[in-house]
Amino acid sequence: MKNRSTGVTAIACAMTLALTGCTGVDDAAKEISRQEMSASPIPDAPKRSAAVTAADPRGVKVRNLAGRAYVIEEFGVAPPGDAAEVVERLKPLAKSGDAATTYALYLKIRQCVDQVSVRPGAPRNPEVFEQCKRLAADDYVAAGDWLALAADQGSVPAQLLYATDAESVLGSEADMLRDPDRVKAYKVRAVAYLNHAAEGGSVDALLLLASAYRNGVLVDENPGTSYAYFDAARAVSPELIPVRDMEEVAGQLGPKELAASTQKGRGIYEQCCRK
Repeated sequence: MKNRSTGVTAIACAMTLALTGCTGVDDAAKEISRQEMSASPIPDAPKRSAAVTAADPRGVKVRNLAGRAYVIEEFGVAPPGDAAEVVERLKPLAKSGDAATTYALYLKIRQCVDQVSVRPGAPRNPEVFEQCKRLAADDYVAAGDWLALAADQGSVPAQLLYATDAESVLGSEADMLRDPDRVKAYKVRAVAYLNHAAEGGSVDALLLLASAYRNGVLVDENPGTSYAYFDAARAVSPELIPVRDMEEVAGQLGPKELAASTQKGRGIYEQCCRK
């Protein structure tokens, strides 16, 4: 995600497209290209300073909002240099538990994936393509494993990308169709990561959860819960809310349901974002 004009709408779009068999994800969605909060199997949410600032590779940009809330405006860039050399250099530190290194390793492999999967006739970066020539096939296959490991290690950018980059984790649409149990496990893990990030103040995670419950992609469709997450994010920063989406969800709720969802949203906000 390069800027907030595309923002979480783009990554929510990527999540929807990846798991519903659609194609044609736009560049913004590709680039940033898990049940109720209390159901998360991930360890207790680290403080934001540990989850974001200390776990950032080069180029990650975080904007602090009110209280503990924040958004990620830039998701980082791949380390420079020959991909095979970079990956081999980073692997030991990544395996030792360093989230920043693990996430940077994923970004480097993903950079190469994007280069080799360019459509015929589409522009390719000659310098980056040259850097990727010696990267082993096994490293391409392992991209999703490194992304999951970085997320497990506490990298919030990795947690958000895991939930929106199903292709890196699950492979092609054909792969997803062949292994529905793996897709189901991915959804549970993705929602857990989003809950974990949301608990630490990530407004991106709040809005992705709102989108997930609105569209029924990672979880069963639930307009009331969707509205609650939208409302929690709105309590932090109204300008980040996709107003049309929130109004559409509100239109599916009766007065009592809307009141209950608003109250639930305030509870989520108190838990995630206030100091």
